[in-house]
Amino acid sequence: MALANVIRPDGLVMLVAVAAFCLFGAVDRPFPRRLAVYGTGLGLFLLGYFLVFQGISLTVSVLGIQEHGLAGGNFTLKLVYGFSQERMGQYSEQANQLIRQQIEQGMSREAAQRAVLSQELRAGLGSLAALMEGKERILWLGNALTLPLVHLRESSPVLYALALRGESFCSLSAFALGMLGFFYSRRPGAAKLESLLPALYVFASFSAYLFIEVQARYVYGAQAMLYILAAGGLEALASLLQNRQAQTD
Repeated sequence: MALANVIRPDGLVMLVAVAAFCLFGAVDRPFPRRLAVYGTGLGLFLLGYFLVFQGISLTVSVLGIQEHGLAGGNFTLKLVYGFSQERMGQYSEQANQLIRQQIEQGMSREAAQRAVLSQELRAGLGSLAALMEGKERILWLGNALTLPLVHLRESSPVLYALALRGESFCSLSAFALGMLGFFYSRRPGAAKLESLLPALYVFASFSAYLFIEVQARYVYGAQAMLYILAAGGLEALASLLQNRQAQTD
């Protein structure tokens, strides 16, 4: 996971999901023993992640590739973009211009970013709710799968439109099957702790991108987990069809 985090910094989302998974595991009976097992496992997991990631970050810094290694960057700016009404929570050049204007007036960069963020947060509950709904649409129903086909937009617009429709169908189907698969995995007598991890990762991604900058491609990690849940949804449908066929026979 630490190696993957070098390419796309989704590591914190997975850490939250794993921590929640261990919490659910620890509170089960027998409580003291399971607390020790899952607490130790989580501690070793976090230690391994930290050592590997910091080792890579130090290597990047020592080699002169990036002075600050793999430091996460400016989190406040991510929030500024995330609450941008003008760009629906995506990267905003307008927000950058507002920040630069504040800096030119004597503010520090951090203070300027907080001032712009505060201005965006005054939009009102209705506007903020619409913003978050729009961000989730961008994340889960965006064009993440068809990004490699963007060159077809001009050369073959009809084919590109069909690809977008196909992606929308796949995204909606995966989401619906994922929800079905989650509830099917929690049915009495069959619920297993292991089946919670993909759902926790999807929920963590859903929650995190309500607040920070969002792009359609940021869903790639969550999509893998959603497809695992969707497989359970297909299993649920197959089981339903088998039961109906058995009743008719």
